[in-house]
Amino acid sequence: MKKKIIVVLFAAVFCCSLAAGLTACKKISHEHTYETEVVAPNCTEQGYTLHTCTGCGDSYKDTYVSALGHSYGEPSWAWSEDYTNATAAADGAIAATNASIYLK
Repeated sequence: MKKKIIVVLFAAVFCCSLAAGLTACKKISHEHTYETEVVAPNCTEQGYTLHTCTGCGDSYKDTYVSALGHSYGEPSWAWSEDYTNATAAADGAIAATNASIYLK
């Protein structure tokens, strides 16, 4: 019984050591070569510059730019010929809607 416990314990320690060694082997040192991507801010999220290493995938962000915030301008409306559909545009955003018009 003692031999089985010792063998199992030895096997567990050996396997854990082997797994730790393999993980360490994956971390081969190299000189990072980063590609740069500029992520523009939008109305709710800040922008930044993302640097990602082409060799290992390591990445970091810098050069943060504040979110733009909402900008509501005066909308312009374009109606269909039968006045059942309208398209509104304001500050580059476009929304379409169906309209119901009742005449009295």
